[in-house]
Amino acid sequence: IIAATNVDIKKAIEEGRFRKDLYYRLSTIYINIPPLRERLEDVNILTKFFLNNLNETYKTRKIIMPDVIDAIKTQNLEGNVRELKNIIEKLYFYSKNDTITIQDYYENNIDKNELNNNKKSLKYNLEVYEKSILQEYFELYKSTRKLAKALKISQSSAFKKLKKYGLL
Repeated sequence: IIAATNVDIKKAIEEGRFRKDLYYRLSTIYINIPPLRERLEDVNILTKFFLNNLNETYKTRKIIMPDVIDAIKTQNLEGNVRELKNIIEKLYFYSKNDTITIQDYYENNIDKNELNNNKKSLKYNLEVYEKSILQEYFELYKSTRKLAKALKISQSSAFKKLKKYGLL
């Protein structure tokens, strides 16, 4: 039998809410896995796993931008892996293109914890959004001149911004 709980079992035994004999029958091997918010390095691997499963199921090839994963990591993820899976599924179905962008993340209110708790500044959120747009346009146009024209900024501004975000 493999069992999981988010309750402190030893405390529940002391308080008489869980039977001690049952605990000893079940606890042959005890594995304590910290919450996902304490294992942020696992978010990348799990995100790829869930996205690959969705791609196989629906015969697609969607990808997720790294800044989206970074934004997910800022959430509390109280629901652990189940919450992460839910977020990835929402992003998968809400995104209109084969690339899941930070815009999909914000437009679909995936980040409601972050917005409600004001965990990140306006400057941070604007930079995340700007980077996402630049990345998307640079992949599309493949040149700073065309990107600058499409975004209605100077080529030197486009170059500086791409360099700032490590996109060049």
